[in-house]
Amino acid sequence: MARKSITPAQKEALVEFMENHPDLRKGKFSINFTTAIAKKMWVECQTMLNSIPGPSKEWHEWRKVIIDT
Repeated sequence: MARKSITPAQKEALVEFMENHPDLRKGKFSINFTTAIAKKMWVECQTMLNSIPGPSKEWHEWRKVIIDT
């Protein structure tokens, strides 16, 4: 099954989200930035990106998009 490419609007929103969340972008966990906090942010990102016309993905699939970019 082929994966549908994300739209330019989704890509722009994803990049902006990552720019606005430097802890998530860095991926370094600490007392103040835990895996639970990161997951909550990714779920927030998922909700936002899936509301933009284009493919819908789970939070971990959106994380893979940014990792693979």
